[in-house]
Amino acid sequence: MANQVKISTDSSGAKRVCFGNCDYVVTAMEYERDEKNGDSYVLTYEAEGSPSAGMLPAIGSGVNVMSGLHLSKAVATSAEGGVTTIKLTFSESQTEGDGGGDDAADEEEDGSGNDDTAKEAAETGKYGYKCSLDVTLTDEPLLTHPKFSGTSGATLEYVKALMDGARMWELVPVVDRDGKPQVDKDGLPIKKRLGSLLQGGGKLVELAQKGVTTYKSPAATFSESYVSKSGSVDTSGVGQVGKPGGAPVFKGRDWLLVSRNASLNDDGKTYTVSSVWMLSGVGGWDSDLYGG
Repeated sequence: MANQVKISTDSSGAKRVCFGNCDYVVTAMEYERDEKNGDSYVLTYEAEGSPSAGMLPAIGSGVNVMSGLHLSKAVATSAEGGVTTIKLTFSESQTEGDGGGDDAADEEEDGSGNDDTAKEAAETGKYGYKCSLDVTLTDEPLLTHPKFSGTSGATLEYVKALMDGARMWELVPVVDRDGKPQVDKDGLPIKKRLGSLLQGGGKLVELAQKGVTTYKSPAATFSESYVSKSGSVDTSGVGQVGKPGGAPVFKGRDWLLVSRNASLNDDGKTYTVSSVWMLSGVGGWDSDLYGG
């Protein structure tokens, strides 16, 4: 039996691909639904070193996030810095001897055949649904990381001073638990060495001392399109948080509809409607700004 490829989400929200003893960070995912040729799922990741068979799962492997799809193609390409880029294509198994032929394909294209596409179009006025997912990593402020986002008061002020370039031996204003500067009897700011104020600051202080001010966080866009027989397109949800049906779930994050457009097709009767969704940072989009 072929190995099973597992897609999971780690504690930082990054997507990972695992098979055998291999575990890599996913750099891009794309899912396409095609009524004629079958669904496909394309996955991209990077591995250290020159291309080798050990970086690839076995052809025919399934994938846990898409039932009925199996690995049909795997391509490993050398990149700069001794890194190999791997692109996996999972697709539906084709049934031999179905007797479809070119005539059957023509029927599916014009919607006259007795198939799922024609049924979907008749019931909803929509058909030909396709979607794709693009995931990458971007730099985000270290203080927004889930492990440090609760930092506040005096600790927050001292860490900010360190990140802004203050040296551990420099004198900085002492603040109380709420971050308010303390003063002496003459009303002058009380100052102490930054290093003494940061004692016991833990991992955050350790990273800040090393000059680390950002961390890598997943950023993603989800695109979907379909053909519609309707002459109107609902754009009321643009700029608001929503739940695109085919998009994956990222823990602690949600999706914002950033665009929706329609273009008239050559038949002069139907429109191709396209939508693009943007993934939030950890904590989700602000409901006061982007709520319904």
